[in-house]
Amino acid sequence: MLFRKRFEGRPYTKEDAEKFVEWIKEGWEKQTYFVFFIRNDNSEIVGSMDIKNTNFEGGEIGYWADENYRGFVTNA
Repeated sequence: MLFRKRFEGRPYTKEDAEKFVEWIKEGWEKQTYFVFFIRNDNSEIVGSMDIKNTNFEGGEIGYWADENYRGFVTNA
């Protein structure tokens, strides 16, 4: 549901995934935000978490998870 509005109902494409990976790399390179993947027992990516500020007192944590893997973010 998180991405339905953002992608206006269209499927998530390979190009969208490539842009996401580039965004992830940029954050790590600039040390401004940090993305971590959440994997299931089969090493499939089922979610991600990110820290969007290097200031621990004002940091923002975001996340998403596959609807079929409820509870994984809680454990992460």
